[in-house]
Amino acid sequence: MFGIKTEQRWNKNEIKTILEIGTFDGTNAKFLSALFPEANIITLDLEDNDDLFIKSYGRQNSEKRESFVRSRNFVLSTCRNVQFIQNNSINYLQYETKKFDLIWVDGAHGYPFVTIDITNSLKLLNRGGF
Repeated sequence: MFGIKTEQRWNKNEIKTILEIGTFDGTNAKFLSALFPEANIITLDLEDNDDLFIKSYGRQNSEKRESFVRSRNFVLSTCRNVQFIQNNSINYLQYETKKFDLIWVDGAHGYPFVTIDITNSLKLLNRGGF
């Protein structure tokens, strides 16, 4: 259809670099780490003191936020191939030059943030990447 290949086969061993935009509680990064144990994974999320981080998912309460951060950091600490970077994806991705085989976009879920994340991700995707 329209010259687009609709079925693409891949071997999980070909996935060597992964970028996850939106770490949340770390469970998806842990899943990616288990699924792709030989890949180098970067997971990116807002800094803990960022207003957008604090105001989302009921994290206004400092005790709940601290508990959330401790839990997330523990989950990420169990992943030997995951690097956690705290930065706003819009700031980070516009300057990133590293290429990725797989990019998982799950940061902010509204416009224009999703559009910006996808646009920035496309320039970082390896040929044949997902």
